[in-house]
Amino acid sequence: MPEPESELRRRLTRLVNGEEDLRAFESWFVPTFWDESRLDPSAVQLAQRVELVIAEYTSSVLTLEEAKGLLLRELA
Repeated sequence: MPEPESELRRRLTRLVNGEEDLRAFESWFVPTFWDESRLDPSAVQLAQRVELVIAEYTSSVLTLEEAKGLLLRELA
């Protein structure tokens, strides 16, 4: 698994387990996945799905538990 994708999965695990807050996650996530042209397609797809879940959570479309559940599925 390419490095950005494995790091994303590691950081998602920390986020879902409450070991990292959303602000810290986003501070890492945004610059890491901003330029998709240098990333593996599987990492880009995962990042896009994660971004959608976070956007829905921060817009109050999803509860925290719903968002965590969706993010956990991405880790499977």
